[in-house]
Amino acid sequence: MKALPHLVIAIVVCACQCGHAIAQLEIDWHTIDGGGGVSSGGGLTLVGTIGQHDAGSPDAPLTGGGFTVVGGFWQMAAPSCACPGDMNADDAINGMDIQLFVHCMLGAGSNCPCANVDQTGGLDLPDIDAFVNDVLAVTPCP
Repeated sequence: MKALPHLVIAIVVCACQCGHAIAQLEIDWHTIDGGGGVSSGGGLTLVGTIGQHDAGSPDAPLTGGGFTVVGGFWQMAAPSCACPGDMNADDAINGMDIQLFVHCMLGAGSNCPCANVDQTGGLDLPDIDAFVNDVLAVTPCP
């Protein structure tokens, strides 16, 4: 009978000590990243998906062997134009393009990458000169 109180005390002490020995894990931050597209080189292909884990910042990429992975979002390619000045995509720079060009110059149009006729990176006065010259010459698209 004397051993029973000592056994109860030992169990209580063990239970208290075991509670402190359990690791208290915590995730203090998280991200839900998204992406898309395909990147390939050599014999490898990488496809981005929504919900991918965070792979490191551009300042601190994850590296190993000959590979580097940087987290973040895929960048979209800038829209391009096969024939600058051909605003309606009919393979000719002509009077049919004038209204669409004017809308882009006023900031209200669509297919505006084609309004950058001089290809200097923005819509400005030299684009107007180049567009008018192309319309008057009825320039065909290549």
